[in-house]
Amino acid sequence: EKDGNQQGPFTASQLQVEVASWLSIEPGTQVIVKGDGRVDYNSVIRLINVLKQAGAPSVGLMTDNEV
Repeated sequence: EKDGNQQGPFTASQLQVEVASWLSIEPGTQVIVKGDGRVDYNSVIRLINVLKQAGAPSVGLMTDNEV
């Protein structure tokens, strides 16, 4: 959700529909993905691909300062 409140979990197809719907209302919106070190790299790549397929013009990654 735009304000950062999680509504999931979503399947990939549900997420794609939700993001595409939002982007039809707010085209050009940058999508930010926030996660932590426990998330598998391939899962992040799959998520970015779903977001791009939904029409996200750009996808940013937000990280915690703790590394």
